[in-house]
Amino acid sequence: MLTIVNKEVSQCICCDGTRETLMLAGKAFNLNENLEWETVWAGNQVFSSEGSFEIPGLSADTDVQISAEAEFTLYEYDPYNNQTITNTQIRKLNDKELPVTVYGNYESYVRFTHSNNKISFEFVPYEENYKGFVTNEVPTKVTFTSIKQRQ
Repeated sequence: MLTIVNKEVSQCICCDGTRETLMLAGKAFNLNENLEWETVWAGNQVFSSEGSFEIPGLSADTDVQISAEAEFTLYEYDPYNNQTITNTQIRKLNDKELPVTVYGNYESYVRFTHSNNKISFEFVPYEENYKGFVTNEVPTKVTFTSIKQRQ
C-alpha cells in the first residue's frame, strides 16, 4: 500500500489497487500512466486528407507522442469478372513517439511528424498492376485522440 501525504496534496489517496487517480495541486494523475508525459490535447479530430494539426501549447523542442487511428481503403480490380472488391482496415497508434509511420496491408502509409506546434501527416498510396489485376491501397482518414509531450 502506498500513502501519499504532503501539504500540497489536495486529496490524500491510498493506492491499494482499487484507486488509480492521484490529485496533486488540483491536477489529476493516472497512477498507471507514465508521469513524464503531459497530455496537451485530447478529443476526436478527423482528417480525410494529408495536412497538419495545430496544437496550442505544444512545444517545438520536446518529444511528442500521439494516439490516433489511420484508415486505409484497399481496392482490388479483377478484369476477368469486371469486379472491384473494396476493403477497409484500421491501424491504431497508442502513445507512439514521433516521428512514426503506420502502414496498410501493402506499401501505403501515413507518416506523422512534429514541427513547432503542429503535427503533420503525409498520406502515401500504393498501386500495383499485374496482368490486368489492379491493387490500389490509399490512406483515407486519420483520427487523433490524444497528443502528449515530454515534461
